[in-house]
Amino acid sequence: MSWRQSVVLLVAFSAALSPLALAAPLDDVSAAMKKMENARYRAEMTITDEKGSVIKSVVEHDGPDRSHMKMDTHEMIMLPDARWMRAGNGKWMKSPSDPNRPNMKNSEASMRDKMLRNAKEVRDEGMTTFNGQAVRAYHADFDMDMGGLHVISHGRFYLNAAGQLVGSESDGEALGKKSHTVQKITYDNSIRVQAPAEQ
Repeated sequence: MSWRQSVVLLVAFSAALSPLALAAPLDDVSAAMKKMENARYRAEMTITDEKGSVIKSVVEHDGPDRSHMKMDTHEMIMLPDARWMRAGNGKWMKSPSDPNRPNMKNSEASMRDKMLRNAKEVRDEGMTTFNGQAVRAYHADFDMDMGGLHVISHGRFYLNAAGQLVGSESDGEALGKKSHTVQKITYDNSIRVQAPAEQ
C-alpha cells in the first residue's frame, strides 16, 4: 500500500469507524457504537480521493477481537492470538506472536475516547434515507492528531429504527490530501472469522 493510500485510509477510518460518545443528541449513536463491539457485521467502505482514485474494502467483524479485511491489493485476518496477511491471492503469511501487541478491542476503545475529546459541531440532522432505508442522521466535525498526522474530517452517521449504526459518509483531509468516504454496515449473525484453511 502506498503512503497516499495509507493517508486516505487513516482519514476515512478516523471519520467513519469511530463512535461519537457524546451528550445529547448523540447518546443514541454512542449506544449503537457500544453494541457493535460484540456484534457480527460487515462494513463495506469506498474511499475516493481528490484525483478520483478509488479504494474499496470489506471488513467482517466477529465480535470484539476477530476481523477479516479484504482490499484490492491484500487481505488480513486478525484473531486474539495471531494474524495472517497475504497479497492478492498469494500465500498466507502468519505474523509472529507478540505478547506486547495492543489488544484490538482496547485499541479501538482508545481511538473512540480520543475522537470523543475532539468532536465539534455535533448536531442531529433528523430523518433521511441511506442505502434504501429510513435513518436518522448525525453530523460531527473532527480536528485532531492521529497516528502522527493532523486529520480534519466532517462526517454524517446514520442510525436505523433499531438504533443500529448502518452507515456513514465523510469528507476528510490529511497532509493536504482530501478524500470522500462512504461506509455501509450490515449485521449478520452468520459471520465467523477463523484462521485461513491454507497456511
